[in-house]
Amino acid sequence: MNYQNQICDGCKRPLLDGEDVVVCPVCGTPQHRACYEKENACVNADRHADHYVWSAEALPDAPAAGSFACPVCGTNNPQGSEECPRCGQRFSRADAPTPQPAAAHRDIRTLFPELPQESGELRLDDASYEMLCDNILQRADAVAPGMTAEQAQEIVAGHPIKQVLTFIASKPLVYINKFRKVEAHRPSWNWAAFFFTPYWYFYRKLYKPGIIFLTLRLCLTLLVYPASNTIMEIWTQMSEAAANNALTEEMMRSLTATMLQNAWPVYAAGGALLLMAIVSALLADRLYLRHVGNSLRAIKNEETCDGFLVSFVRRGSVSFLALAVSYAALSFIPSLLISVFTNFAP
Repeated sequence: MNYQNQICDGCKRPLLDGEDVVVCPVCGTPQHRACYEKENACVNADRHADHYVWSAEALPDAPAAGSFACPVCGTNNPQGSEECPRCGQRFSRADAPTPQPAAAHRDIRTLFPELPQESGELRLDDASYEMLCDNILQRADAVAPGMTAEQAQEIVAGHPIKQVLTFIASKPLVYINKFRKVEAHRPSWNWAAFFFTPYWYFYRKLYKPGIIFLTLRLCLTLLVYPASNTIMEIWTQMSEAAANNALTEEMMRSLTATMLQNAWPVYAAGGALLLMAIVSALLADRLYLRHVGNSLRAIKNEETCDGFLVSFVRRGSVSFLALAVSYAALSFIPSLLISVFTNFAP
């Protein structure tokens, strides 16, 4: 029998090829001759009365993924381990190699079977390409943990569900459920789009509808400015008169009537904003479903592997930068335009 790499119960070190090994005739325990001669008996002699019989350990044939073989006993150890738990061997840096990126060219096709074949037009070096693949695969594992092969076959937005989940990235399960409702021709309501129009659209990279809603908000702000400015002037006049004890009942009625006459654009703008928010909430999930489906379709038309993956990362997930830019635009552009019109109007 081959006892190589089995652990000696005497010294807890592996039995290496060429070493002098003694096998106990009672229990079958293999041991170093030095361990046997130390007590002139089997290292497991105290267990013979219990009819102990030694049995060999099953050793792994090859290191599992994410591990390396101990150079002494062959036991698989997680990458980064400093000592083998089986034989106590201390590892050097050469024994325990630095973890490497996943096998990108193989693994990435489990998520994207449509990935183009390699070509001579790659823009990324191998390390960058593998890092990009790793990032996408890690995102896929995070958004769809434990998904079975059967579950992954479900088609949503015209594409495999796992691709869609990975593309959405932020709150993917929420939007998958919304997409299922839309595809079943059922109404879907998006509270984020209701309260945060147009910002939600920029955050989700739906730039065209985002620009439309932002422009509408901008136009309403500019249209209501003259009326709101007049109301503020009347309010200031009333406050000053009240502070000086000069606000008579007749003046109060007159100023209030003037304020109400000029307030209708404000009410109209408020109603328009509410209507716009309702339309936005009703359309948001349908527009997002179309955006995801069209984006993935366009990505799959890329002719190179790196073009495919770079486009996937660029188009997918969310954009905090676009959100910040849209907020800044709606905060500063109206005041800038009003300042320009005020200063240069004849």
